[in-house]
Amino acid sequence: MIFQSVNEDGIPAWQLIINGKKTVTRRAKPKRINSILSVQPRRCAKGICKIKIKNCILHTDWLKSVKSNEEYKLEAEREGFKTYDGLMQWLEKHAKTKIENLWRIEFEVVRNE
Repeated sequence: MIFQSVNEDGIPAWQLIINGKKTVTRRAKPKRINSILSVQPRRCAKGICKIKIKNCILHTDWLKSVKSNEEYKLEAEREGFKTYDGLMQWLEKHAKTKIENLWRIEFEVVRNE
């Protein structure tokens, strides 16, 4: 899985994953739960660690489950952002599809390369 994006502070997503600061991503295609994937900092780069997919649901289904503003704040942190608004602005600018069509993928680091 390629993680070449950066958050609002310019920190690469792959670095946030290694540091345990990013445990969620949103993608146009779903990933199979329990699958193990390599994290790559860019296309054709060597993997830097492995992640295991813990959960995968449509972003809109995740929104239906949110019960408080605190959950939005926690979600932003899981994505490696300071605020949920910052995350949404980034997705609006960079996602190649509508936010409603994105999959929320939760993962954990299982092994360094």
